[in-house]
Amino acid sequence: MPKIRVNDIELNYKIQGEGEPLVLFHGFSASHQMWEPWIPVYQKGFKMVLINMRGNGGSTNPSNEFTHKQSAQDIYTLLDKLDIKQFKAIGYSSGAMTLLHMATQQPTRPQSMVLMSATHYFPKQDREMQSKVLDKEYDERWMTRANLHERGEEQITQLRHQFHKMKDRYTDMNFTPPYKLEPS
Repeated sequence: MPKIRVNDIELNYKIQGEGEPLVLFHGFSASHQMWEPWIPVYQKGFKMVLINMRGNGGSTNPSNEFTHKQSAQDIYTLLDKLDIKQFKAIGYSSGAMTLLHMATQQPTRPQSMVLMSATHYFPKQDREMQSKVLDKEYDERWMTRANLHERGEEQITQLRHQFHKMKDRYTDMNFTPPYKLEPS
């Protein structure tokens, strides 16, 4: 897969198929490979842009920080370099949250989006899970994803630490305040 310099990273991407642009976003600690089963179907009508987000797969992340907002800026820079003005998109988890930022940053560019497992803010339960991700009980689950990344276990360990830091970020995924029940 080719890499292209965007912002302060090298972004790993692949284009496949012909037609209108369809950008596919993977979940955190995954890679473009999650979309492989759908490529035969989508390539018949779409020019698919499969991206490895900042620090995932073959993409670099020298800052060792990940925010969905920055990821959105990275993807827009890539799409500009590829001369893709408007697009359809499908995003899973962190990919979907990146798409939420893209829709707010440049609302006329995404023509349609499918968001799976996205959130508009991290509630207390998410932050509790993010705080435990470095615990021993998560070792095996995260290490099974090491083969998706160019630098293997070293890279998945970095991603794990980045995911852990999300528990302390209150501005990245904060599109709406938490829902609070009013006393009756």
